[in-house]
Amino acid sequence: MGNRAVITTEDHRVGTYIHWNGGRDSVEAFLEYCRLHGYRKPEDDDYGWARLCQVICNFIGADGCSVGIDTFDRLDTDNGDNGTYVIKDWKIISREFFDGEEQCEYELIDFLFEIDDSMPGRHSMGHPMIEDLLRTGRTLNDLGCDYFYSIWKGRGKKLSKFETGEEYRKGKTTINVISRSSEKILAEYNGGTYDLDVFHWKDGRESVTIETPDSIICVPSAPSDDD
Repeated sequence: MGNRAVITTEDHRVGTYIHWNGGRDSVEAFLEYCRLHGYRKPEDDDYGWARLCQVICNFIGADGCSVGIDTFDRLDTDNGDNGTYVIKDWKIISREFFDGEEQCEYELIDFLFEIDDSMPGRHSMGHPMIEDLLRTGRTLNDLGCDYFYSIWKGRGKKLSKFETGEEYRKGKTTINVISRSSEKILAEYNGGTYDLDVFHWKDGRESVTIETPDSIICVPSAPSDDD
């Protein structure tokens, strides 16, 4: 026995089978974690399937009957538990082989924290970052991958946070912090004044993002190796 489910996309070519944690609240959390991380989507390419399976396997474990991947016709789609989830854009868009009551035992954010705790080393986001991404509607990719990876090369540096009256630079962009709260800073740059969301990284640093016509610039509260 188990809490089985199959996850597939609209073309029904490939899918992944999970023996445990197949309830809707669990599956929605797995999908949302992948979305927050900015992973490619399974309907786009095989990297999406790989990352989804990686996240689920890290959480469930790697015993002989935890997770499988195969062509859709070879999977246990009518499994007697949760049937099949059809997904798109990291959301469940329809169900097959299921007409029961949806499982609703876990709070989304608590389950996201548990998934993040199961991720190895550099691949976890940290609980504060998950809260920030949910609050702002951003994904980790939106914040600048160069800074994400630089925090692992900057160990031993003095950690800092945005402070009122200080200037911070990323490349040619400089911001002056006028005031701040735990979630936002009021900053001057490029001749204007802007409210910017603060993102909290697991190494203790903070960052804000500045959108330009050409790109999104991530300004950290302490120097990265690229500065």
